Amino acid sequence: MLHRGLRDPLAAVDVVHRLLARVQRHGLTVHTSNDFHAFMKARKHLRGDVVSPMFDPNIGELSSKAFWISMADAGGNIQCIQACRLDFVDTSLADWVVGWMVGLYLKRGQLMVPEFLEPPLESRSRNVRGWLVYHGEMWMARDYRGVDNLFDNMASLAVVT
Repeated sequence: MLHRGLRDPLAAVDVVHRLLARVQRHGLTVHTSNDFHAFMKARKHLRGDVVSPMFDPNIGELSSKAFWISMADAGGNIQCIQACRLDFVDTSLADWVVGWMVGLYLKRGQLMVPEFLEPPLESRSRNVRGWLVYHGEMWMARDYRGVDNLFDNMASLAVVT
């Protein structure tokens, strides 16, 4: 049986509260959204290129299984972004990921040839299956890199959000 839920929800709330407090000490506000057309625009503005196919809403439906998170300053300028999606791996990550990646790029009309078809023998990916959260597109403005672990904060917030 698949168990979905938290053993100690108040502990999770405490973690989120502490992470948000750290972000707010630097004058930043955290926003979340499942509007990936807005994400595409934000990423293009911040980084000057297109979003990866894993988070391209023109490739597949994302609103029910993905979200993005940003940190904005007092002027509303985005200083950090990250996207996450939830997928179900029914075989193993080692078997599933190559077809998943190649398929997403092909849907966008791009050819992606993996450097390796198999992970190293000692890789844990052979044992990973079930619900998988994929993080990507993480970017932080230079002024905030290395400041009070904000980059790690962003990744942690995405995990517990």
